[in-house]
Amino acid sequence: MANIVIVEGEQCVADVVKAAFEREGHYCVTVCDGLDAVDAIVEADFDLAVLGLGLTGIDSIQLLEYIRTLDIPTIMVLDASQEKECLHCMEIGASACIIKPFSVRELLSCANKFLERGALRETLRMGTTEIDTTARQVRIAGCEVVLSPKEYDLLMLFVRNPHRAFSREDIYERVWHGYYPSKSKAVDIAVARLRKKMGWDAEIKAIRKFGYRFDPPSMG
Repeated sequence: MANIVIVEGEQCVADVVKAAFEREGHYCVTVCDGLDAVDAIVEADFDLAVLGLGLTGIDSIQLLEYIRTLDIPTIMVLDASQEKECLHCMEIGASACIIKPFSVRELLSCANKFLERGALRETLRMGTTEIDTTARQVRIAGCEVVLSPKEYDLLMLFVRNPHRAFSREDIYERVWHGYYPSKSKAVDIAVARLRKKMGWDAEIKAIRKFGYRFDPPSMG
């Protein structure tokens, strides 16, 4: 599961892109304003950005330059008439350009190249905890911790968004990719299991009548 930010002024395009990535199991944040995009990027750790031109708030080129300083792969979505803009974007750091109208398959193929490259080099470490995102394996002090697929996705949601409070509804939507069923205990059960397996009773904090927040152990 990757975190993807979609910055696109055309809502219909943003909806298509978001739906395509969510079908692949990724979590997406969509914004249509450049300033809102900066706020979203500051708040969360994104693996990929999809960026269109013609934004309000901040010029798209300025936003691209900012995103690239964070080493986030960025795919530009442009019109066929914007060939010069495409070349300029590539010169200042865009990872790729896709021309509208584009196929979902083309978009996913392009995105997967950058997501796979990031995964190949990413091992997350927190104290004695090591997470191999390529193999989806977790080790504590060298010993493997066996997690279910949902437990791993929940772990990654917390790890990629430290100190951020999530409601139960938000957690369910991001990990189970659906609407939170009334009176469901799925989130609480998964959190309890993850706490026990990781030894994170203190780190995964319950927020009364709301949800949970992850305060990570000291970095190693």
